[in-house]
Amino acid sequence: MMNIVNKVSKGILPPKVFTEIIDLEEGDLRKVMEDMFLMTKMSIVPLFQFQIENMLRNILLHLDPEASVVSYYKICEKLIHSITINDKEELITCLQIPAKIRNSLHSNGIYKRMSPKEPEIAKYYLEGVEFKFENGKGINCAGSGHIYLSFDKTLDIVDGILDSPEVSSIKTEIKDQWAWENRGLLV
Repeated sequence: MMNIVNKVSKGILPPKVFTEIIDLEEGDLRKVMEDMFLMTKMSIVPLFQFQIENMLRNILLHLDPEASVVSYYKICEKLIHSITINDKEELITCLQIPAKIRNSLHSNGIYKRMSPKEPEIAKYYLEGVEFKFENGKGINCAGSGHIYLSFDKTLDIVDGILDSPEVSSIKTEIKDQWAWENRGLLV
Protein backbone atom coordinates (compact mmCIF):
# COMPACT_ATOMS: atom_id res chain seq x y z
CA MET A 1 0.00 0.00 0.00
CA MET A 2 2.77 2.44 0.94
CA ASN A 3 4.52 1.73 -2.38
CA ILE A 4 1.36 2.73 -4.25
CA VAL A 5 0.95 5.88 -2.14
CA ASN A 6 4.62 6.72 -2.72
CA LYS A 7 4.16 6.35 -6.49
CA VAL A 8 1.10 8.60 -6.40
CA SER A 9 2.97 11.25 -4.37
CA LYS A 10 5.87 11.19 -6.88
CA GLY A 11 3.48 11.50 -9.83
CA ILE A 12 4.40 8.07 -11.22
CA LEU A 13 0.89 6.72 -10.72
CA PRO A 14 -2.09 8.99 -11.42
CA PRO A 15 -4.36 9.44 -8.36
CA LYS A 16 -7.36 8.32 -10.41
CA VAL A 17 -5.77 4.90 -11.01
CA PHE A 18 -4.98 4.59 -7.30
CA THR A 19 -8.56 5.44 -6.29
CA GLU A 20 -9.90 2.89 -8.79
CA ILE A 21 -7.55 0.18 -7.48
CA ILE A 22 -8.76 0.55 -3.92
CA ASP A 23 -12.32 1.56 -4.84
CA LEU A 24 -12.40 5.07 -3.37
CA GLU A 25 -14.97 7.74 -4.05
CA GLU A 26 -13.83 11.18 -5.26
CA GLY A 27 -12.32 13.15 -2.37
CA ASP A 28 -11.54 10.05 -0.29
CA LEU A 29 -7.87 10.00 -1.33
CA ARG A 30 -7.12 13.16 0.67
CA LYS A 31 -8.80 11.62 3.72
CA VAL A 32 -6.78 8.39 3.33
CA MET A 33 -3.53 10.37 3.06
CA GLU A 34 -4.42 12.50 6.10
CA ASP A 35 -5.30 9.39 8.10
CA MET A 36 -2.04 7.69 7.10
CA PHE A 37 -0.05 10.76 8.15
CA LEU A 38 -1.88 10.88 11.47
CA MET A 39 -1.22 7.19 12.11
CA THR A 40 2.47 7.66 11.27
CA LYS A 41 2.70 10.61 13.65
CA MET A 42 0.82 8.74 16.37
CA SER A 43 3.27 5.83 15.98
CA ILE A 44 6.61 7.58 15.62
CA VAL A 45 6.33 9.74 18.75
CA PRO A 46 5.80 6.80 21.17
CA LEU A 47 8.40 4.66 19.36
CA PHE A 48 11.01 7.42 19.51
CA GLN A 49 10.20 8.24 23.11
CA PHE A 50 10.30 4.59 24.18
CA GLN A 51 13.75 4.14 22.66
CA ILE A 52 15.09 7.32 24.31
CA GLU A 53 13.60 6.45 27.69
CA ASN A 54 14.91 2.90 27.53
CA MET A 55 18.41 4.06 26.57
CA LEU A 56 18.57 6.71 29.31
CA ARG A 57 17.30 4.20 31.91
CA ASN A 58 19.94 1.67 30.85
CA ILE A 59 22.75 4.24 31.06
CA LEU A 60 21.55 5.40 34.48
CA LEU A 61 21.34 1.83 35.79
CA HIS A 62 24.83 1.13 34.44
CA LEU A 63 26.21 4.17 36.26
CA ASP A 64 24.12 3.59 39.39
CA PRO A 65 22.73 0.03 39.68
CA GLU A 66 20.83 1.05 42.83
CA ALA A 67 19.00 3.94 41.14
CA SER A 68 15.25 3.97 41.59
CA VAL A 69 13.82 4.55 38.12
CA VAL A 70 10.09 4.99 38.42
CA SER A 71 9.29 7.75 35.95
CA TYR A 72 10.87 9.22 32.84
CA TYR A 73 11.27 12.57 34.59
CA LYS A 74 13.18 10.91 37.46
CA ILE A 75 15.35 8.97 35.01
CA CYS A 76 16.29 12.21 33.23
CA GLU A 77 16.83 14.08 36.47
CA LYS A 78 19.02 11.41 38.08
CA LEU A 79 21.06 10.76 34.93
CA ILE A 80 21.69 14.43 34.12
CA HIS A 81 22.68 15.16 37.73
CA SER A 82 25.06 12.17 37.79
CA ILE A 83 27.16 13.28 34.80
CA THR A 84 29.33 16.24 33.91
CA ILE A 85 27.22 18.36 31.56
CA ASN A 86 26.22 22.04 31.43
CA ASP A 87 22.73 23.54 31.79
CA LYS A 88 21.36 20.54 33.69
CA GLU A 89 17.90 21.95 34.50
CA GLU A 90 17.38 23.18 30.92
CA LEU A 91 18.32 19.74 29.55
CA ILE A 92 15.96 17.97 31.94
CA THR A 93 13.15 20.31 30.85
CA CYS A 94 13.88 19.85 27.14
CA LEU A 95 13.85 16.06 27.49
CA GLN A 96 10.31 16.30 28.88
CA ILE A 97 8.81 17.96 25.79
CA PRO A 98 8.53 14.88 23.52
CA ALA A 99 7.31 12.88 26.54
CA LYS A 100 4.53 15.42 27.12
CA ILE A 101 3.60 15.26 23.42
CA ARG A 102 3.55 11.44 23.59
CA ASN A 103 1.43 11.40 26.73
CA SER A 104 -1.00 13.90 25.21
CA LEU A 105 -1.31 11.84 22.02
CA HIS A 106 -2.12 8.83 24.22
CA SER A 107 -5.00 10.91 25.63
CA ASN A 108 -6.51 11.89 22.26
CA GLY A 109 -4.42 15.06 22.11
CA ILE A 110 -5.44 16.27 25.58
CA TYR A 111 -2.64 17.24 27.97
CA LYS A 112 -2.96 15.86 31.49
CA ARG A 113 -0.31 16.89 33.95
CA MET A 114 1.38 13.98 35.68
CA SER A 115 1.54 15.58 39.13
CA PRO A 116 -0.33 18.28 41.06
CA LYS A 117 3.09 19.92 41.47
CA GLU A 118 3.16 20.67 37.74
CA PRO A 119 1.68 24.00 36.66
CA GLU A 120 -1.78 24.16 35.05
CA ILE A 121 -0.16 25.76 32.01
CA ALA A 122 3.39 24.87 31.02
CA LYS A 123 5.14 26.73 28.20
CA TYR A 124 8.51 25.74 26.78
CA TYR A 125 10.50 27.26 23.97
CA LEU A 126 12.92 25.51 21.64
CA GLU A 127 14.68 27.79 19.17
CA GLY A 128 11.93 30.37 19.73
CA VAL A 129 9.11 27.91 18.99
CA GLU A 130 6.45 27.59 21.70
CA PHE A 131 5.35 24.26 23.15
CA LYS A 132 2.29 24.90 25.30
CA PHE A 133 0.67 22.31 27.54
CA GLU A 134 -2.50 23.32 29.38
CA ASN A 135 -4.00 20.78 31.74
CA GLY A 136 -7.23 19.30 30.35
CA LYS A 137 -6.88 21.06 26.97
CA GLY A 138 -5.83 19.95 23.52
CA ILE A 139 -2.25 20.58 22.49
CA ASN A 140 -1.23 22.56 19.43
CA CYS A 141 2.38 21.43 19.39
CA ALA A 142 2.12 17.95 17.85
CA GLY A 143 2.53 18.94 14.21
CA SER A 144 5.47 17.73 12.16
CA GLY A 145 7.55 20.85 12.82
CA HIS A 146 7.12 20.68 16.57
CA ILE A 147 7.79 16.95 16.65
CA TYR A 148 10.92 17.27 14.49
CA LEU A 149 12.25 20.14 16.61
CA SER A 150 11.66 18.28 19.89
CA PHE A 151 13.30 15.11 18.50
CA ASP A 152 16.25 17.11 17.16
CA LYS A 153 16.83 18.79 20.53
CA THR A 154 16.48 15.44 22.33
CA LEU A 155 19.11 13.88 20.07
CA ASP A 156 21.45 16.85 20.72
CA ILE A 157 21.04 16.24 24.45
CA VAL A 158 21.62 12.50 24.00
CA ASP A 159 24.86 13.33 22.15
CA GLY A 160 25.93 15.45 25.13
CA ILE A 161 25.08 12.63 27.54
CA LEU A 162 27.04 10.10 25.49
CA ASP A 163 29.99 12.52 25.26
CA SER A 164 30.07 13.14 29.02
CA PRO A 165 33.19 11.77 30.72
CA GLU A 166 31.13 9.42 32.88
CA VAL A 167 29.36 7.77 29.95
CA SER A 168 32.11 7.94 27.32
CA SER A 169 34.50 6.17 29.69
CA ILE A 170 32.23 3.10 29.92
CA LYS A 171 34.14 0.25 28.31
CA THR A 172 31.68 -2.57 28.91
CA GLU A 173 28.39 -3.33 27.22
CA ILE A 174 25.40 -1.54 28.72
CA LYS A 175 22.73 -4.13 29.33
CA ASP A 176 19.25 -3.43 28.01
CA GLN A 177 17.44 -3.99 31.29
CA TRP A 178 13.95 -4.31 29.78
CA ALA A 179 15.04 -6.83 27.16
CA TRP A 180 16.97 -8.78 29.80
CA GLU A 181 14.05 -8.93 32.22
CA ASN A 182 11.59 -9.86 29.44
CA ARG A 183 13.87 -12.14 27.40
CA GLY A 184 11.36 -14.99 27.63
CA LEU A 185 8.77 -12.80 25.94
CA LEU A 186 11.07 -12.00 23.03
CA VAL A 187 11.61 -15.57 21.85
